[in-house]
Amino acid sequence: MSEQLQIDLEGRVDFAPGDPVSVAVAWETPTPPQWIELTLAWRTRGRGTTDSAVAFRHQWEAAQGLDAAGAQLIDLVMPPGPLTYSGRLVAVQWAFHLNADGADAPATYPIRLGAIDTQSDE
Repeated sequence: MSEQLQIDLEGRVDFAPGDPVSVAVAWETPTPPQWIELTLAWRTRGRGTTDSAVAFRHQWEAAQGLDAAGAQLIDLVMPPGPLTYSGRLVAVQWAFHLNADGADAPATYPIRLGAIDTQSDE
């Protein structure tokens, strides 16, 4: 399998604060992992100090009966902020990350958190 860890949001990348979200994760590792962790985190980029924080974390442990391959669906509510921003001096970026013991590399799924305009011009 070329991708050992996968995050699926059905192609969705734009979210508003408070949106309910179902995140599908899947993994395939050579042996059953000791742990698998899904996080939703933000970080700043730009001049000066870099900040980051985890807004959501869910971890599965080997004691829960992890197999070498599997899938889970996690429901969560998007946090209130900080909102995604891309400015000249600083940017705030959000992403889901899936990592597992025994995986070659974590999976990352960038998203945007901010107000979504659902009105169309008619």
